[in-house]
This record gives sequence, C-alpha cells and structure tokens, in this order.
Amino acid sequence: MTRLLLNFFYAQPVGHAVEALHYANGYRLGGAGVSVALNAATPVELAGLCPWLEHAYAIDHPFLEPASDPAALVHVPREWDWVVDDVRRVQDFQLDLFPGMRGYYEASDAHFAARERIVTGAPRPPYVRHAPLRLELPPANDDDDRPLIAVMPAGSSERAL
Repeated sequence: MTRLLLNFFYAQPVGHAVEALHYANGYRLGGAGVSVALNAATPVELAGLCPWLEHAYAIDHPFLEPASDPAALVHVPREWDWVVDDVRRVQDFQLDLFPGMRGYYEASDAHFAARERIVTGAPRPPYVRHAPLRLELPPANDDDDRPLIAVMPAGSSERAL
C-alpha cells in the first residue's frame, strides 16, 4: 500500500484539524495508507477519532515567530511514497503572515525524502473528492453528566474538499 503523509502544519483552530482530517479521508479512500502531521497547538486528539489513520504526528514548532527547527520533526519518519503539503505552503501572503510556517516547511523540505511531494489539490495521488468525514466517537456513558457539544466548522473560502 502507498504510504502518504498529509503534512498539514497550519494554525491551531479546531476547524483546521478537521480540514486536514477531511483531506486525509479523501486520500485514504483513494487507496493510500495515510498519516497526518499537524501543528501541536491544534487539537491533534481529533485524529484519534479516525481509526483508519495510520498515525498522527504533533509538530511542536513556532507558527508566528520566525524559526526553522529541524528537531521538531525527529519523531516523524523521513521516508514516504507521498508527502502532501497544505496548499497554504505555496501562498506567499500566508508565509509572510506566519513566518514560523515558512520555517516549518523549510525544515520539512530538508527532513522528508518522498517519492513525490505535492500540495493538496494536485491531480495525483488518487483522491476521492467530497467524501463525508465521519469521526468515530467513543460510546456514550449514561452515568456521564458532562455537557455535550457539537463542532460545526465553517470557513470563508470555496468548498474544495
């Protein structure tokens, strides 16, 4: 099976983690074994609700401050068939706004050795668009009186997933 790392280092809001998992699901349905790399400040634990994910890597790297820290990636395997980066890595205005993100991608360029490296939205590898993402929640505990919440991510850009 093709091993794919969705390298999705972006800002910490929960919606960005859900966006990454949505992309990961599309690549999984396309036939790849998928792992994700997420900003450690993002709710990486959401990946645990996707039992089909091979692994979720929390990347502890500055986002706003300029830095390029290769040590942030030592726990992530170097070799992959595919490394798929968040498309924001090629948007200069994003890299100018978030210099730590620029530094992260510099460090990841040096770290990863992939057969192919692309950004989300490229025509390959196989990807199933508009596939519903289903998070597998743990069973409810009737004795649990904690409040229930719903996460309803929304955005301001065109739907591209």
